[in-house]
Amino acid sequence: MARRTHIDMPSHKSRLVALVLCVAGGYLGLHYFYVRRYWRGAANLFLLLGLVIASRVFGLRYFYIFRDPTVDALVHWREIVAVACAAILGVTWILDIVFLLKGRFRDYRRCVLR
Repeated sequence: MARRTHIDMPSHKSRLVALVLCVAGGYLGLHYFYVRRYWRGAANLFLLLGLVIASRVFGLRYFYIFRDPTVDALVHWREIVAVACAAILGVTWILDIVFLLKGRFRDYRRCVLR
């Protein structure tokens, strides 16, 4: 008889709760904090902070571009940061929802959620 490792055993965390947290607060990384994957949750918060800071600066600049047509509308590094952060957050959020729906999302011990 083969020995079961901790990877083969189901997690103590609920897949439904993680899915609700992912849909409701995926950009905040709430589902990562729920399954005790703190570094991934912190990375989500860091990316969200970068997005908010870059988009606030970009938003104010964008507003002034429309008020003053003489301002050159070249892409600025802040816009690149905002788009990159939003793209990374969006793709990982969608992938996490798919993994949770398929039952392939894992907790901090690499166990599949029940």
